[in-house]
Amino acid sequence: MAEKKVRLPVRMSENIPSYYAHGLWGGIGPTGEVIAYLLQDSPGIPESFSLRVDEETGLVQGIDAEMAPGMDRSVLAKIVIPAPLARSFADWFSMRARDSEQAQGRPPAGS
Repeated sequence: MAEKKVRLPVRMSENIPSYYAHGLWGGIGPTGEVIAYLLQDSPGIPESFSLRVDEETGLVQGIDAEMAPGMDRSVLAKIVIPAPLARSFADWFSMRARDSEQAQGRPPAGS
């Protein structure tokens, strides 16, 4: 079969969100697509807090926060990848991970 190159212009949309992901979770959807959720971990948000105020000046002297124990894990985004493209996405991520390891002076995983 003869191959033909197709040129696709790329246009960057405005206000593209950028996420710092600590994890990835997902599985296979009902029609075979790969579903991935980008996850981010963060310290818990205070359940409540109190302000310590100087009665004479009215100035805040400090804050006492009652923190929930542990960390929170939030889903940042859901990515749905059509089944025929899943392998090419995996290959692309694998190459980028290898390039990142080399840029940091670390040997690639598995070597």
